[in-house]
Amino acid sequence: MKNIYVSLVLILFVLVFANNHSVAQARHTCSTFQISTNDTIIVAHNLDDYVTFPGMVVVNPRGIEKESLSWEDFRKGKKKDSLRLKWTSKFGSITYTIFGRDLIDGGMNEAGLYIGEMTLMQTLYPVDETKPTFHTNFWMQYILDCFSTVDEAIESLSTFNIDGTCRWHFFLADKLGNTAIVEFIDGKVCIYKGENMPHKILCNTTYKSDLDSLALYSGYGGSRVIDIQDKENTKRTVRASELIRLYSENPQKPIIDYSFDMLRLLDLGNNLWQIVCDLSNGRIYFNTHLNRNIKYIDLNAFDFSNKSSKYIDIHIDESNDVANLFIPLTPKINKKYVRKTWWAIDMGFWGNILVKPFAVWGLGARMNGYTGEFYAEN
Repeated sequence: MKNIYVSLVLILFVLVFANNHSVAQARHTCSTFQISTNDTIIVAHNLDDYVTFPGMVVVNPRGIEKESLSWEDFRKGKKKDSLRLKWTSKFGSITYTIFGRDLIDGGMNEAGLYIGEMTLMQTLYPVDETKPTFHTNFWMQYILDCFSTVDEAIESLSTFNIDGTCRWHFFLADKLGNTAIVEFIDGKVCIYKGENMPHKILCNTTYKSDLDSLALYSGYGGSRVIDIQDKENTKRTVRASELIRLYSENPQKPIIDYSFDMLRLLDLGNNLWQIVCDLSNGRIYFNTHLNRNIKYIDLNAFDFSNKSSKYIDIHIDESNDVANLFIPLTPKINKKYVRKTWWAIDMGFWGNILVKPFAVWGLGARMNGYTGEFYAEN
């Protein structure tokens, strides 16, 4: 019986490892790129993952007072003696999120600044106890709240730390055509912009390794031929760079349509959301795997001086303009979405080993409790 028990445990371990390993590999397939014409600058993003997430598109107003929160605040509880960065939101924004208001996955503000995240497993965040610390998701909202250009956002990085359980790197762009990539490698901040960022595409490997791969191909320094349809053997960054070059030489269709075409070509079969941000004209287009109808939102349709947040479900069954469908976002609704997200994580990942993580559920409740603090009085 002992040998049978040991064998069963080993089999279960192998199955769990294989399943979780395949899940981890499959989920790291996000893509973000910038593409432009003479009068329009676009940032497009594929959000890929291993489970179906609930999600919201949120309107964030100006004039809201906030303060920084870290991963340790969520994990252990907020400490009064921790260093904090306090601010009042200067710009309104529209963001997409699975963890509720302010803990975002990305978005664009009314000044035409975009920020978004993607997984990078080599990430190691710096630690400096003399500075306040931001949770990764909340840091992105801070950027949209406070800055109008990529340069302003990059300059602010020296004033705080970033932490979190997610290993991410970040793509930033503005309506002036500037872009930047922010990575955290070996506890140091690595920034690519201007001449150091010749190709405006980022996926799930370091930007340096992407440049090294691209240099192997014809037209970029090497001799290999690029097959933009080859999803098996050619990196997404290589194929995307070529697709951007082809469009710049011969823009045969509207740039929004072409951007969605590119997102489909970069999809490795695990896509959840597709986001296309028109930074020049203040418009966001999106669809999800639960509803592929393309919807759009004009930022100028909202009064960002109204201090009440609004939202729509990101999987909403609509097409075209959905700005008039936004409704007030209350703390109760916010908590509902956060709990649904943690439930999806529980079932999608921990369900593989037949464990229901009540501790993680509790963490989710704490996270949505803190996000509720920001607007409980509104």
